[in-house]
Amino acid sequence: MYQDETYIKASKYGSVKITGTDATAIEAHIIEIIGDAVISALTDDGVPSGTSALTAHGISGVQAEGEIIYAKGKFTSVTLSSGSVLVY
Repeated sequence: MYQDETYIKASKYGSVKITGTDATAIEAHIIEIIGDAVISALTDDGVPSGTSALTAHGISGVQAEGEIIYAKGKFTSVTLSSGSVLVY
């Protein structure tokens, strides 16, 4: 899939809706906020070691419904404090 002339690789596992607050292991390239969400932890294997994925993606506070976050490599885990997201 192409977005603004950038190739976006979709997850080979389809999509997963996350609404709980436990850490969720994922293999995804896109996080879509489907209900205002607070992401408390995120792992992206494309972010350099020693750098927070939250900081690298500019994530802080409440992420608004409809926002889409693209992985720099591949998202491998996400933890929410509240809200809901769709990962794919």
